Amino acid sequence: MILKSGSCYDGIMGDETGMMDSYLNPLFVGDLVQCYYRDDWAKTYKASGEGQGIMPVCKENTDICNMTGRNGAYIMGIADVHNNFDGNYKNRANTINSCLDHDKPIPENLKEMSEWVIIKIKDYSKVVENETWCNVKAVNENL
Repeated sequence: MILKSGSCYDGIMGDETGMMDSYLNPLFVGDLVQCYYRDDWAKTYKASGEGQGIMPVCKENTDICNMTGRNGAYIMGIADVHNNFDGNYKNRANTINSCLDHDKPIPENLKEMSEWVIIKIKDYSKVVENETWCNVKAVNENL
C-alpha cells in the first residue's frame, strides 16, 4: 500500500525512514505517532490522547510529488522539526527513559524542556486500507 494526501503521494508503507520516536523505536512510513509538545506532556503526565494529535509518518519523493520540496521522511504536521530530509536527520523530539512510568509525574528537568514528544502508537502493518489520519490515506494503488 501507499500513502496519499488527495492525489499526492506520501510514501510506500513500511519503507525505512531513519527516524525514531521518543522511546527510540524505529519509525517506518505508515506508522502512526502521537505528537505532544513538551508542555502538554508535562501537564498530563501520560499519553491520554490529548496533545497535538495523531500523525502519520510519511516519505516524500519529489520526482513523484512535491509537497515539502525535499526528499525524505517526516512526520506530517511537524515536518519542520522532525524529519530526515536528504539524509540529514533533524530530531527536535525528546527522548524519554523507556522505563518511565506514565502514571507518575515527569521529572522536573523534563518539564522545563519545550520540545516535542513523539510516541509510536500504531505500526504500519496494522494500518488498514482507506484508514485516514491528518488527511493522509492508506490506499492499495501502484505508483
